[in-house]
Formats: sequence, structure tokens, C-alpha cells
Amino acid sequence: MKLAEGPVLTSGGMDDPLLPKLLKAINRATSIEISVSFIQQSGLNLLFDSLSDALERNASIAIITSDYLHITDPVALRHLMILQSRGAQTKIFTCQAQQSFHMKTYIFVKQELDSSQTGSAYIGSNNISKTALTHAFEWCLRHDLVENQHPSEFDYIREQFSSIFNHPQAIDLNNQFINDYAEQRKKVKPPLMIVNEVEPEDIAPNFAQQEALNALAQTRVEQLSKQPSCVGNRYGQNMVSRI
Repeated sequence: MKLAEGPVLTSGGMDDPLLPKLLKAINRATSIEISVSFIQQSGLNLLFDSLSDALERNASIAIITSDYLHITDPVALRHLMILQSRGAQTKIFTCQAQQSFHMKTYIFVKQELDSSQTGSAYIGSNNISKTALTHAFEWCLRHDLVENQHPSEFDYIREQFSSIFNHPQAIDLNNQFINDYAEQRKKVKPPLMIVNEVEPEDIAPNFAQQEALNALAQTRVEQLSKQPSCVGNRYGQNMVSRI
């Protein structure tokens, strides 16, 4: 079964988005290798369930992104950790000063029952963001591995992915890195317009909500001096949610 069909060029826009092609390939592949400059939660949300399903059927998944320009979303990195806990390999390429990381590659391989392989590699301009995957004008070329065709070109693409995935600056994603990265990102104010994203605003309580929270805190203090009870807490939380 082929992993992809149709023209080798995906031209983007509303008429030719990359997302459905990626989902189709993810749902059929036994091996998935992804390298992108940036990952936004808006885009990972669109792929997450299919990637999780692939892990459930024992597909191998390797994903690498970067800290280039601090654009990658820390929330997306934490969701990659969920995939990691389910068996995926997830890495972050740590860029040095004046160094960029700008590749966008999605490689899919399906191991057939007769030990033959089919595959598709999408190489273009699409990062993992909702805009890039659904309606932005992004070009992406597909190179297929098909029967009766020498695999040298496809193998070379995979070798280059392996080279960057195992680069000394590519480290295993971990919670400590994400915590540090999230703090750094707050200071540098990344240029999210590059990926047509905006930083979510911190949600602050309005005046009435803050008054209710203060009252709730005082109630808790008073309760601590008496015997424990959760009734007041529940009442206060309900009051805040209604304001």
C-alpha cells in the first residue's frame, strides 16, 4: 500500500494543505521521522492523536525540533514528552550563537509483510503549526520509495535525518530543559509572527474574582485553626467560577 498518491508538490493554501497528507501517512507508516525548526501547540494538536495511535500499533517515531529563535512552544514540548513516555524518541537541537536550524522534513516508511518497504519523504517549508499545515501557502515536495526503484535517494534522505538526529547538539528532550527554556523564552519575546502565532496572554482575575479569591484564602486560614473541612473550599470555588 502506497503511503502517498497524487502530485509530488503540495502547494498549500486552502486547496492543497499538507495536513491530510501527513495524517494519511502517519496512519499507515511503521516508521515516522520528523525534523522541523519550530513546533507550535496549535499544529501538534492536529497530529497528536494520530501519532499516539501509531505508537499504540508499535510504530517507531523520532521527532526533533529546535530552540532556534525560541519560537518552539514550551507547551508543545511538554506534549512531546507525553509521546516520549509512550515510546517516541524526542529531541531538541540546541542552537549555538549565530546558528540557525531551518529544516522541515517528514519521513514515513511502511514495512510490508513480504519485508519490502514503501515510503514517502516530504521536504519543504512547513513547520508544525496550524497555519503551516492547514492554509498557509507553503510548498513541499514529496520523494517516494516505491517498488522496482533503487532506494539510494530515499536512503540518503534518511541518513541525513539520522545525522542531525544524532548530532552532538541534539539532546534528549527532558523536563529540566523545558523548564529552563520556558524561562528564557519569557525574556527574549520570540518573533512568533514568523509562524503566524501569538503568545497567549496571562489570564488575570478581574476585581470581583480577586475579591472572592481573597475571601476564599481567608476562609481557608480560619478553617486551618479549626477542624478540617472541605465544604467552605468547594463553596468558594463555585462562587469564583460564577463571577
